[in-house]
Amino acid sequence: MPLSLILVGRSDYFYERLKLLAYEKYPWLPIIFLCEASDAELTDLYHNASAFVFPSLSEGFGLPPLEAMAHSTPVLASNASCLPEILDQAALYFDPYKPKELAGQMKQILNDENLRQKLIENGLKQVQTYSWQNCAQLTLDEY
Repeated sequence: MPLSLILVGRSDYFYERLKLLAYEKYPWLPIIFLCEASDAELTDLYHNASAFVFPSLSEGFGLPPLEAMAHSTPVLASNASCLPEILDQAALYFDPYKPKELAGQMKQILNDENLRQKLIENGLKQVQTYSWQNCAQLTLDEY
């Protein structure tokens, strides 16, 4: 099955540098760069994705992978920062400094339907542990 890497982000200096680097070093790879996407476009991307890959080195909380989980998309996330605590058993993890480890985990998700289903089910459960309502209530309780 042919795959593409789709990167969605705000067009800024760093995003433009990433595009140039990707096109210069890997012109044969099917990489698609999208600027900011609407909610409807993001929903379509999630529903058609084989996986959501989040190779973050530093993260404040981890909303993007939770959003992917809410759309029944299996998540591969780096084992850095707070991600294992936030995503718990709902993601497959990799060391963000080891690209071959990421590639191996991606192959596993693509080839193991039982793993895919487990990640989807765990992701939908994990998303239920977070809500803006709950966050507001906990904040109010602290005050």
